Amino acid sequence: MDKIKSTKTLLIIFLVFLFATSVYLAQPMVKQAQAQIINSAKDSDYDGLSDQVEINTYQTDPNKADTDGDGYLDSAEVINGTNPLVFDLTSAPNNAVNQPDILSSLPWYVARAAGISTYILMFLVVFLGTGMTTSFAYKYVNPVQAWVIHKYLGMALGISLLIHILSLSFDKFINFSWGEILIPFFSNYKPLYLNFGIFSLYILLIVLFTSLIIRLKFHKTWRGIHYAVYPLFIFSFIHGFFIGSDSGTLIMRWVYGMTGAAFLLLLLYRFIFQNILNSKSK
Repeated sequence: MDKIKSTKTLLIIFLVFLFATSVYLAQPMVKQAQAQIINSAKDSDYDGLSDQVEINTYQTDPNKADTDGDGYLDSAEVINGTNPLVFDLTSAPNNAVNQPDILSSLPWYVARAAGISTYILMFLVVFLGTGMTTSFAYKYVNPVQAWVIHKYLGMALGISLLIHILSLSFDKFINFSWGEILIPFFSNYKPLYLNFGIFSLYILLIVLFTSLIIRLKFHKTWRGIHYAVYPLFIFSFIHGFFIGSDSGTLIMRWVYGMTGAAFLLLLLYRFIFQNILNSKSK
């Protein structure tokens, strides 16, 4: 019991450290992140603002580069702090609109930090789960401790993902609707990579649900469904690497590179090398 309590305490400390580190990593340069977000989505009038941002944030016309017809592109007025809906040849500052600060807003930081935490927790859960299946994890921790760590990492993963989704719904720059967050092919913002994230959400929910509900009663079914964690991690990798504004930083490239390489080695060990070893032992 003492070992289990100490294991839980260390896990809590680790999770707090992980989220704090993720907040630090979720701070790319303001201009780089803003340009990446604005330029990555569909822009029908080529004014530098995506259709989604024009409709949901600034209420400008996505089919007119200069909505108010004053000679200034909508994106130029947004950057200068003037109102793209008001005809003004002087672009006076007193017509400024409230432009959301995408990197200083709390929802933005929380969404990115939770996204990084979710990805790292996903890797740890898959790594430890495979270690338990192949028994190599038991060289370092006993089965009870391994099960406790795996269980609580899975719970932390679910909570972190929930925070990521909720904070995205409060962010006012991209201004996702619930449909765009939860329904595949509903959003124009990096649709391919966003869809990988949405599919990851539903695969993870299925894995977590079956682990909590049918693991003991229908063990074989649960094991079969649990193989979905491997495509789940691949989807999460694609989603995080290609859609996260922080993935352009050197640290995050190292994080994605090392976890991606470790995952490939894990697949080789789990499905090839272990089978060879088992066949030789027979």
